[in-house]
Amino acid sequence: MTVVSKIACVNASTLVGDGTVRHWVNGLQQQMMRDVIPAWKFSEVQLVFAGHRPPADLPWLAFLDDADAARVFGYHDLTDAGLPLSKVFIRTSRENGVEPSSVASHEAIEMLLDPWINLLVQMGRLFLAYEGCDMVEADSYDVMPTTGAPPVKVSNFALPAYFEDPPHGTRFDHLGLLTSGMPAMTPGGYLSVYVPGEGWTQQFADGTPAAARWRARPHPGSRRERRRIPVAERVRSNVLARVESP
Repeated sequence: MTVVSKIACVNASTLVGDGTVRHWVNGLQQQMMRDVIPAWKFSEVQLVFAGHRPPADLPWLAFLDDADAARVFGYHDLTDAGLPLSKVFIRTSRENGVEPSSVASHEAIEMLLDPWINLLVQMGRLFLAYEGCDMVEADSYDVMPTTGAPPVKVSNFALPAYFEDPPHGTRFDHLGLLTSGMPAMTPGGYLSVYVPGEGWTQQFADGTPAAARWRARPHPGSRRERRRIPVAERVRSNVLARVESP
């Protein structure tokens, strides 16, 4: 089983320059060091900016233009080498009023918790996808990657106690917004739930507007879409053959 401790971030978008992506990555690394590693007891997490040609021996966090492009460019489920791959859709995120850096934070955290997108947590007769940010999807906060640099918006995330029964602690997410563990959600949050005999469905927090429910549908190439595909049937990427040289 692959344990992700280092992620290569590749800019395959035409909408943002390398400087912007590098700034986001620096913010994500700050979040990892200050918040995620202590909370989840990871020994090490490194996010490195890899430009346009990520190394073949690392999992990737790829920045793409939009979810539609996933069909023709980044729809593949794994890296060229068959390692975990996450995607951030710049235009799709902005059109839905979400900062791409917060989406990147969301994806990176969930890649750390479940790199192969195949873990579940049982709750009664139901099974919840082991995703660390969906339940607090709409909540974010700012980090300062370096002194004097603009802040980078990152995603709120669940703490280990959220998935425990009984929980070992009374704090269930980083920002302290949840009052209990699963299946609690904050407004705008959702959970991917597998119901035996029926398949996958989504549960939403009370008060989540219809537009947000529509946005939460699995995008082409997203983790939620790939969760429905067995690992053995996932397709490897050919992104290195498509991206331009630096």
